Amino acid sequence: MKLLLHCVFVGLLLLGFGCKQKFDKEKWSQKKEWDYPHRNKMVKDLLKNHELKGKPFSEVRAMLGEPDDMDGKQAYYDIVMKYGSDMEPKYSKELAVTFNADSVVTAVDVQEHKN
Repeated sequence: MKLLLHCVFVGLLLLGFGCKQKFDKEKWSQKKEWDYPHRNKMVKDLLKNHELKGKPFSEVRAMLGEPDDMDGKQAYYDIVMKYGSDMEPKYSKELAVTFNADSVVTAVDVQEHKN
């Protein structure tokens, strides 16, 4: 019983270390095919420790790189994209950065979509 509890504890500890990562501009930008392998691990630290709201969008773009998509006054950075066997997106998670007419960031949200 003690061995089982010890194994569970160590497993949870290792799982916890693998799930979080400090924001790193270089790793944030790394892309493998259509996947960003580090972004999901960094997004909590990014939002908690790097205040984006109120900054000029040009400064945010210098920090995060070019957005994966733009729509009016919103920029989107892909975090997770999962595809089905038909290559249609089944799940997506993205960072949405909203800015005003003066290009100042007014909101930052993580959006998830399930299809």
